[in-house]
Amino acid sequence: MKIDEKYDYIICGGGATGLLLSHSLISDSFFDNKKVLVIEKEIKIENDRTFSFWDNQKNILDKIVFKSWGKAEFKDMEFSSSFSLKPYKYKLDEEAIFFNLVKEIITKSDLVFEKDYPLSIDTLITEYFLDPKPFDAIKIITPFSINIGNSKIKFLLSYLNYSFQPKDNSDPIFGSHAYFFGTEFNLDRLLSFGENNLQKSFEFSVGYFHSGFGLSTGVGLSYKFKTLPINLNTHGKFYGLPREEIFTGWFSFGFGLGLELDKFLLKSKPIDDN
Repeated sequence: MKIDEKYDYIICGGGATGLLLSHSLISDSFFDNKKVLVIEKEIKIENDRTFSFWDNQKNILDKIVFKSWGKAEFKDMEFSSSFSLKPYKYKLDEEAIFFNLVKEIITKSDLVFEKDYPLSIDTLITEYFLDPKPFDAIKIITPFSINIGNSKIKFLLSYLNYSFQPKDNSDPIFGSHAYFFGTEFNLDRLLSFGENNLQKSFEFSVGYFHSGFGLSTGVGLSYKFKTLPINLNTHGKFYGLPREEIFTGWFSFGFGLGLELDKFLLKSKPIDDN
């Protein structure tokens, strides 16, 4: 932009209001020969905001509306009442929530690569299958959490590649890929041993195995370095899954190497000499 250039209209802010106003101006033939300038202090192109608004007609924002309501309701344990909002509707743009969740996960999670060693296996498996090799696993400890009392509970996603080879070559392999969603409970207040860098946790997840829905639960230790974006992990877990209408499973012990994405990305950012 030239510093001495002249404009008929200057809009300060490239947010929802500024962009809607600029769109209205350039869509009106009255402004065909007018010069409009939008000033925005941030270099930003992604949609990471969620907003709601009242409206009684169709407009350009309807393209990004996730949900709308035509009535309101008041309710408690002893009372309930609803009424129509006509001719208005309450509209919500929630598309940004999804993109913001994805952005938070890929930039602020702990990514842990694990080796899982089955130690004690149910006889329902060992009767027909050979002792397995170590399994590969990946765990994503998301930045999302809730506090219950003095305990912090984090949400996590995980993946397990497990396989039991049959003793009889004519039988199928017992195993495939398992996907889990679960929670991690911080146990540092309950188990006070170790330094502040040593974190203790209890994990409970539900997931889908090749034979149906099952679970994974166990305890873990994680040592976080103060200056490095990595951590060392060890865990003991129980996996339970269905097999021929009977619940079976195994106990395992494992090690992992974790990468703290927020620290890693912060260290990877180039330093601005200006």
